[in-house]
Amino acid sequence: MAGLNLHALALQELKHFDVAGRSWWRPWWRLRQVEQVLGMRAYPVKSNHHGCHLAWLIREPIRVIEECHDQATPWWHALCGLRVDIDGVKVHLANVHFAPSAPSIRKMEAEACSLIPQQGPAIVVGDMNAFSISDPHLPAGSKLPLKERKKYKRGPAKELEGAGLRDMGALLGDAAPTVGHRSGLAYRCDRIQCATRRCHLPDGGERPSSLRCRGSGVKLEAG
Repeated sequence: MAGLNLHALALQELKHFDVAGRSWWRPWWRLRQVEQVLGMRAYPVKSNHHGCHLAWLIREPIRVIEECHDQATPWWHALCGLRVDIDGVKVHLANVHFAPSAPSIRKMEAEACSLIPQQGPAIVVGDMNAFSISDPHLPAGSKLPLKERKKYKRGPAKELEGAGLRDMGALLGDAAPTVGHRSGLAYRCDRIQCATRRCHLPDGGERPSSLRCRGSGVKLEAG
């Protein structure tokens, strides 16, 4: 991963990464080791449940202006948030991990995310724990367990899209599923959603999206 020379990396489910270990080690010592290997600085936040902590790792030319994490309701785990400067543009970065079992909480988390673009250009990434807008419909009469069927709801994805947080995978035509391979109906719960002015795609096409940031062959512009 160090060879990728990433400018920003969002991590979830950092179980046991917050422990101090031996008495002379600082808290988050495992994350500090990752910092050294990648040459990046970490900005972690503790999860409210299950020890599934989150963190951003950042390097120049991205400049962190302030940390704006949130562990209050409705966040089941937490919002790992940063306000950053990218080439003179102020951008909000949000790293999320939506609730694992409750569609109602996931919907509220998506509604909370929908407020972020009101402050300017925004990039929301993470495990949404539910269907994307481009995933196939659940077949009628599915025998999947109830917990799994609850994740085949598009409410959170629609809420994000409605706020101008566009699904980069859907825009690029990349529908590769990230979970559910053993269930018989895999889907794409891990996503990057951007609210910028315009999105230029590798095929030369252009999509309205509401920064200038390059990644996965996409250039985003902010006004």
